[in-house]
Amino acid sequence: MSMKRPTARKEYPMLPPGRISLSLAEVCGPTGIGMTKIRQAIDAEMLPARRLGKKIVVWRPDVDEFLKTLPSGLSKKSAPKSAVEA
Repeated sequence: MSMKRPTARKEYPMLPPGRISLSLAEVCGPTGIGMTKIRQAIDAEMLPARRLGKKIVVWRPDVDEFLKTLPSGLSKKSAPKSAVEA
């Protein structure tokens, strides 16, 4: 009987210094939020993003504002359900 190995979490790049726009993978790295949740936040218009061809970029200050709007993690019951959690 073969045992299934646990899958490793994807490693995302860290923020490059001095850049004003970030790829989705660069947003995931330092925030610790997965790609699916980042895409859901963009779709729900909680995180503004811009597109140039196939490339989706997020303005660095928009990431800071997005994080400020997230509910407190102190009590899951008292926090309102956001579009990202749905």
